[in-house]
Amino acid sequence: MVAANDISLDIKPGELISLLGPSGCGKTKLLKIIAAFLRPTSGDVTDDGASSKHLQRNRWGIGVVVQKYPLFTL
Repeated sequence: MVAANDISLDIKPGELISLLGPSGCGKTKLLKIIAAFLRPTSGDVTDDGASSKHLQRNRWGIGVVVQKYPLFTL
């Protein structure tokens, strides 16, 4: 099963992005790959030329906020 295919993003420093799509289309999987929580099966994620494959996660410097409905209920 392919979660994301042929994805290319160029995000500028300080820029915020969001991913929109139907349930199950791979948004969370892609965000986890970008944040280096998961390793891509092919391709690479780079930040200013540095590959996520060669850095420890705590030194990657990219984070994600995943929507969870309990975050919005009080």
